Amino acid sequence: MSELSQKMKRVLDVFFSEKLITSIFLFLTAYGFYLRFYGIADQSLWFDELFSTIHSSNASSLSELVNGIKGDVHPPGYQVLLYYWIRIFGDSDFAVRSLSAIFNILSISAVSALYYYKIKKDKLISLSLAASLAACSILLWYSQETRSYCIMASLGALGILLTIIYDREEKKSLSPIAISLFLILLLGAWTHYLGLLWSGSIIIISFIYNVFQKDKRKIIFWFLAGSLILISYIPWILYSIAESTKLKPMGHIPPAGFFFPFISMFSFFGRGFIIYFPILLFLTIREFIYFKKNSSYLFLFSIIFLYFVILFSLQIFANLPMINERNTIIISAAYIILISLSSELNEKYKKFFYILLICASAVQLYDFKKYTKKNLKKEDYRSASIEALNTKKDLEAKDKSQYSFVSIHPDLQSHYLPDEKIEKCAANTQFDSKDKPQGSYIIYIWGHLKENFSKNPAKHCIFSGYETVKEEVFYDAGFALLKKKI
Repeated sequence: MSELSQKMKRVLDVFFSEKLITSIFLFLTAYGFYLRFYGIADQSLWFDELFSTIHSSNASSLSELVNGIKGDVHPPGYQVLLYYWIRIFGDSDFAVRSLSAIFNILSISAVSALYYYKIKKDKLISLSLAASLAACSILLWYSQETRSYCIMASLGALGILLTIIYDREEKKSLSPIAISLFLILLLGAWTHYLGLLWSGSIIIISFIYNVFQKDKRKIIFWFLAGSLILISYIPWILYSIAESTKLKPMGHIPPAGFFFPFISMFSFFGRGFIIYFPILLFLTIREFIYFKKNSSYLFLFSIIFLYFVILFSLQIFANLPMINERNTIIISAAYIILISLSSELNEKYKKFFYILLICASAVQLYDFKKYTKKNLKKEDYRSASIEALNTKKDLEAKDKSQYSFVSIHPDLQSHYLPDEKIEKCAANTQFDSKDKPQGSYIIYIWGHLKENFSKNPAKHCIFSGYETVKEEVFYDAGFALLKKKI
């Protein structure tokens, strides 16, 4: 071997050393955790986040909370968690969004530790799992939202790991792992209806698998786990029926195509899709060929497959389209865990495999800070409210004119206008202004609409007899100052 070749080999050995790869994975994980709080309160809470925050913040009791959210399409698990979180940390934008971020960080740490101590004592694989989850584009984005999606994904990922660990247990008594697994599946089911379907997919596949394995103890466990989760839902179903609440998703989700499981990877991983897709394709083909050597990979693959079968069946046969990126966010974590469950790679390919995962994680973290945070916008209720308050001060300073705040969603607007009385109006309906004197003003605040007040008033409240003095428009939100004609 020439001197140049020897030098190149030494350089490559240093670059591909286990110590350096370990350090990079640790750095990527820590950086991913940091980005979950990066600019977390820069943008306003949007419509759905305001719904979560207002109802969990204003409720004086759990019964009042449940009654307030009966119009939502999801079970109340997340709202109850947020209710107690707000009691401790307050309802600032930073505080309410931190719940998802902290929960996701803790779950990623737990998943990585469980993998290392209970599945395989391979430091690099467990660290690559942590780094990949920490860098996952969709988990990063929804870890900064006051909604249930990231927590559903976190519980779903823990459910996967605990299921695989329980499957390998030989204990005949009810173990802490079994109890933890049941509680995680129960919490996931109560966080979101898609969490219920994910828990159900795990239970069904596990039950069928153990029937073939003829493991009576685990057959009983999975039967009882599924039955108890369904029984726990009975009070919620009865309450919803009594309140005439529809137990089905809202109709704004368009039907998804059968290529969604593949196309969604771009939303899950951003440009990391270029790396993850071929890796998953290669590993899946490889594991199906050598399936007898690694049942865990095929086990999780079956859960993912059944999950999509259920979702597409509901879409086709029950006209319940629920498939979009945020509703299936758990699949992003499942794909990453699937990679970590693959069979041992040849030594000469293993380091190259880790380098690919490092590149996928690095590009997602870079894109999130450089592009995602700058280009993806949320409805700007906050700016609209600030300008509305400034307008109110101007009116008070000039001529002490009478004014009223009006909105289609006064409860949501109250988050940024807590000291103002906001009257309610209905979209495309005449606002009753009989008690408003001539020359008085209305500060009309709106949000969750693509078209502003002056361009398409039919989508807003109708104010006959008023003239528009000024209008400020922000991202899908704004306000208009209206004066009653004399």
